[in-house]
Amino acid sequence: MRFFHIVAAFIWLGAIFYIHLVMTPKAVAGGIPQATLKLAWLNIVIIFVTGSVLAAFRLGSWAGFTGTRFGQLLSIKIFLFLILVAAAAFVTLRLNRALKTGAPIILHHTPAGKMFTEQDLSRFDGSDGKRIFVAFGGHVYDVSQSRLWKSGKHAGRHPAGTDLSSDMAEAPHGPDMLERFPIVGKLTAAGSVVSPSNRGPAKALYLLAYFNLL
Repeated sequence: MRFFHIVAAFIWLGAIFYIHLVMTPKAVAGGIPQATLKLAWLNIVIIFVTGSVLAAFRLGSWAGFTGTRFGQLLSIKIFLFLILVAAAAFVTLRLNRALKTGAPIILHHTPAGKMFTEQDLSRFDGSDGKRIFVAFGGHVYDVSQSRLWKSGKHAGRHPAGTDLSSDMAEAPHGPDMLERFPIVGKLTAAGSVVSPSNRGPAKALYLLAYFNLL
């Protein structure tokens, strides 16, 4: 039991280090990968269950929390654990949603207000719960609400997160079908510029990760 408790704690800590050493602000622009969130919460549950069993065997009763030195230290440990769980819940329920909705890159010179490079666009492919964007004629459309794009592909051959300008000529329908979807920006070959206002969720994520390490 103690083995699983320690391993789960190390994996959870490893996930926090992963955010710092591997993931960049652009990597979480479309939201935190679902696999990372699931791994984190799985280990939180394991830590809670195994920790509860170990504490019950060691203390024997509720009085042990205040009547023994070990119980007092364990109470502090539980308090810190609950703070980390609260931070994880905030990241999952609030920050991740903000990253998904606030992820597009801002362009200060376009009427739509946002600019995407092909690399930026490719992140919105519908995977891991991300929104589904496609480009045509220089505009970027949000087709997340279309049932024809739910799998991240249209007609089994056109992947989301790509420019469909060249493929539209072979399609049985015209580009007018995209007019019912909102335009979220423009496609450009130039480097994207991240607006300071859009950096907020990503900065908050990194600050929370540093807090967890402390």
